[in-house]
Amino acid sequence: MRHLRGRTVVVTGAARGLGAALAQAFDDRGARLALLGLEGERLQEVAASLHNEVAWWEVDVTDAQPWPTQPKWSARLGPASVVMGNAGVAEGGPFADSDPQVCRRVIEVDLTGALGLFRMRDDNAQAG
Repeated sequence: MRHLRGRTVVVTGAARGLGAALAQAFDDRGARLALLGLEGERLQEVAASLHNEVAWWEVDVTDAQPWPTQPKWSARLGPASVVMGNAGVAEGGPFADSDPQVCRRVIEVDLTGALGLFRMRDDNAQAG
């Protein structure tokens, strides 16, 4: 299970919960990690708990240009072999009773934020 040794893995929503658990699992498999999320202090704590090379950046996946850190992690850790789009928010309860602003935020993070991952590219990566 060490097939990720030396490869770069990017995890969004890495500050807590599933994102932090994914970071740990990738770290256990030898990956270098780029951790992205909204909570700098928590990202720093997750990063400090890992054993392999790791860097973290505060990023909001809903920004129009959410990936300004991409060249930074490529330069520091190498091009991403795996990108885990884990950032997400959820709201419970009946849709008819939901706050429209909350619904917009869920769509912005869970859909628009995930679509930003598909636009991400590494200009330094070789085709092949």
